[in-house]
Amino acid sequence: MGMCEPFAQIFIYPFLPHMVQSFGDTSINIPLQIGLIGSAYALGQVLSGGMWSYLALAGGKRNVILVGLVGSATTSILFGLFVDNLYLAMGSRFLWGFMNGHVGVIKVRFWCRISPSSICNAGSLQHTYIYMVDDLPMPSLIENVDAIGKIQHNLNH
Repeated sequence: MGMCEPFAQIFIYPFLPHMVQSFGDTSINIPLQIGLIGSAYALGQVLSGGMWSYLALAGGKRNVILVGLVGSATTSILFGLFVDNLYLAMGSRFLWGFMNGHVGVIKVRFWCRISPSSICNAGSLQHTYIYMVDDLPMPSLIENVDAIGKIQHNLNH
Protein backbone atom coordinates (compact mmCIF):
# COMPACT_ATOMS: atom_id res chain seq x y z
CA MET A 1 0.00 0.00 0.00
CA GLY A 2 2.76 2.44 0.89
CA MET A 3 4.59 1.82 -2.38
CA CYS A 4 1.70 2.35 -4.80
CA GLU A 5 1.13 6.05 -4.30
CA PRO A 6 4.77 7.20 -4.50
CA PHE A 7 5.27 4.88 -7.46
CA ALA A 8 2.35 6.49 -9.29
CA GLN A 9 3.77 9.93 -8.64
CA ILE A 10 7.46 9.57 -9.39
CA PHE A 11 7.98 6.58 -11.65
CA ILE A 12 7.58 8.66 -14.81
CA TYR A 13 10.34 11.18 -14.07
CA PRO A 14 13.09 9.20 -15.86
CA PHE A 15 10.89 9.04 -18.98
CA LEU A 16 9.62 12.62 -18.96
CA PRO A 17 12.64 14.28 -20.65
CA HIS A 18 12.21 11.98 -23.67
CA MET A 19 8.45 12.50 -23.67
CA VAL A 20 8.77 16.29 -23.48
CA GLN A 21 11.36 16.31 -26.28
CA SER A 22 8.95 14.31 -28.43
CA PHE A 23 6.39 17.11 -28.05
CA GLY A 24 8.71 19.32 -30.12
CA ASP A 25 7.81 22.51 -28.21
CA THR A 26 11.07 24.33 -27.46
CA SER A 27 9.46 27.61 -26.37
CA ILE A 28 9.38 26.34 -22.77
CA ASN A 29 12.50 24.71 -21.33
CA ILE A 30 12.37 20.99 -20.66
CA PRO A 31 12.87 21.04 -16.85
CA LEU A 32 10.00 23.51 -16.49
CA GLN A 33 7.71 21.29 -18.57
CA ILE A 34 8.70 18.27 -16.45
CA GLY A 35 7.95 20.24 -13.28
CA LEU A 36 4.56 21.34 -14.62
CA ILE A 37 3.59 17.77 -15.49
CA GLY A 38 4.70 16.52 -12.08
CA SER A 39 2.96 19.29 -10.16
CA ALA A 40 -0.29 18.68 -12.01
CA TYR A 41 -0.43 15.22 -10.42
CA ALA A 42 0.20 16.52 -6.90
CA LEU A 43 -2.28 19.37 -7.34
CA GLY A 44 -5.02 17.03 -8.54
CA GLN A 45 -4.38 14.69 -5.63
CA VAL A 46 -4.51 17.41 -2.99
CA LEU A 47 -7.59 19.10 -4.49
CA SER A 48 -9.55 15.86 -4.56
CA GLY A 49 -8.63 14.61 -1.09
CA GLY A 50 -11.53 16.33 0.61
CA MET A 51 -14.00 15.06 -1.95
CA TRP A 52 -12.80 11.47 -1.53
CA SER A 53 -13.00 11.77 2.26
CA TYR A 54 -16.53 13.15 2.10
CA LEU A 55 -17.63 10.42 -0.30
CA ALA A 56 -16.01 7.79 1.94
CA LEU A 57 -17.99 9.00 4.94
CA ALA A 58 -21.21 9.25 2.93
CA GLY A 59 -21.01 6.14 0.76
CA GLY A 60 -18.50 3.86 2.37
CA LYS A 61 -14.76 3.57 2.19
CA ARG A 62 -14.74 0.36 0.16
CA ASN A 63 -16.79 1.90 -2.68
CA VAL A 64 -14.56 4.97 -2.79
CA ILE A 65 -11.42 2.85 -2.88
CA LEU A 66 -12.77 0.73 -5.76
CA VAL A 67 -13.85 3.76 -7.81
CA GLY A 68 -10.50 5.44 -7.15
CA LEU A 69 -8.53 2.38 -8.19
CA VAL A 70 -10.46 2.01 -11.45
CA GLY A 71 -10.09 5.75 -12.11
CA SER A 72 -6.36 5.67 -11.39
CA ALA A 73 -5.86 2.73 -13.73
CA THR A 74 -7.90 4.39 -16.49
CA THR A 75 -6.10 7.73 -16.25
CA SER A 76 -2.67 6.05 -16.18
CA ILE A 77 -3.55 4.31 -19.44
CA LEU A 78 -4.80 7.64 -20.83
CA PHE A 79 -1.46 9.24 -19.94
CA GLY A 80 0.57 6.44 -21.47
CA LEU A 81 -1.27 6.04 -24.75
CA PHE A 82 -2.88 9.31 -25.78
CA VAL A 83 -0.58 12.15 -24.70
CA ASP A 84 1.15 14.04 -27.49
CA ASN A 85 1.57 17.59 -26.15
CA LEU A 86 2.25 19.44 -22.90
CA TYR A 87 -1.37 20.37 -22.21
CA LEU A 88 -2.65 16.82 -22.60
CA ALA A 89 0.19 15.59 -20.40
CA MET A 90 -0.67 18.11 -17.67
CA GLY A 91 -4.38 17.40 -17.96
CA SER A 92 -4.03 13.64 -17.81
CA ARG A 93 -1.57 13.83 -14.91
CA PHE A 94 -4.01 16.15 -13.09
CA LEU A 95 -6.81 13.63 -13.66
CA TRP A 96 -4.53 10.81 -12.53
CA GLY A 97 -3.78 12.70 -9.31
CA PHE A 98 -7.44 13.60 -8.90
CA MET A 99 -8.45 9.95 -9.17
CA ASN A 100 -5.59 8.94 -6.88
CA GLY A 101 -6.75 11.31 -4.12
CA HIS A 102 -8.35 8.34 -2.39
CA VAL A 103 -4.95 7.30 -1.01
CA GLY A 104 -5.69 9.14 2.23
CA VAL A 105 -8.92 7.15 2.56
CA ILE A 106 -6.97 3.90 2.08
CA LYS A 107 -4.50 4.90 4.77
CA VAL A 108 -7.28 5.86 7.20
CA ARG A 109 -9.05 2.55 6.50
CA PHE A 110 -5.83 0.68 7.17
CA TRP A 111 -5.32 2.64 10.40
CA CYS A 112 -8.87 1.78 11.48
CA ARG A 113 -8.11 -1.91 10.96
CA ILE A 114 -5.07 -1.93 13.20
CA SER A 115 -6.15 0.63 15.82
CA PRO A 116 -9.88 1.32 16.16
CA SER A 117 -10.39 4.84 17.45
CA SER A 118 -12.24 8.06 16.76
CA ILE A 119 -9.97 8.74 13.76
CA CYS A 120 -12.08 6.34 11.71
CA ASN A 121 -14.99 8.74 11.38
CA ALA A 122 -14.10 12.18 12.64
CA GLY A 123 -10.53 12.48 11.48
CA SER A 124 -10.50 11.13 7.97
CA LEU A 125 -10.54 14.56 6.27
CA GLN A 126 -7.58 15.92 8.24
CA HIS A 127 -5.57 12.76 7.79
CA THR A 128 -6.26 12.68 4.06
CA TYR A 129 -4.58 16.08 3.72
CA ILE A 130 -1.78 15.21 6.12
CA TYR A 131 -0.88 12.19 4.00
CA MET A 132 -0.87 14.15 0.73
CA VAL A 133 0.25 17.75 1.35
CA ASP A 134 3.93 16.80 1.50
CA ASP A 135 3.86 15.89 -2.21
CA LEU A 136 3.32 19.45 -3.46
CA PRO A 137 6.85 20.94 -3.35
CA MET A 138 8.62 17.89 -4.84
CA PRO A 139 8.08 18.56 -8.59
CA SER A 140 9.35 22.13 -8.33
CA LEU A 141 12.75 20.75 -7.33
CA ILE A 142 13.24 19.27 -10.82
CA GLU A 143 14.05 22.64 -12.39
CA ASN A 144 16.33 23.57 -9.48
CA VAL A 145 18.26 20.31 -9.84
CA ASP A 146 18.81 21.11 -13.52
CA ALA A 147 20.06 24.61 -12.65
CA ILE A 148 22.47 23.18 -10.03
CA GLY A 149 23.75 20.69 -12.61
CA LYS A 150 24.45 23.50 -15.08
CA ILE A 151 26.30 25.52 -12.42
CA GLN A 152 28.44 22.51 -11.51
CA HIS A 153 29.16 21.83 -15.18
CA ASN A 154 30.26 25.45 -15.69
CA LEU A 155 32.49 25.33 -12.60
CA ASN A 156 34.18 22.13 -13.74
CA HIS A 157 35.02 23.47 -17.21
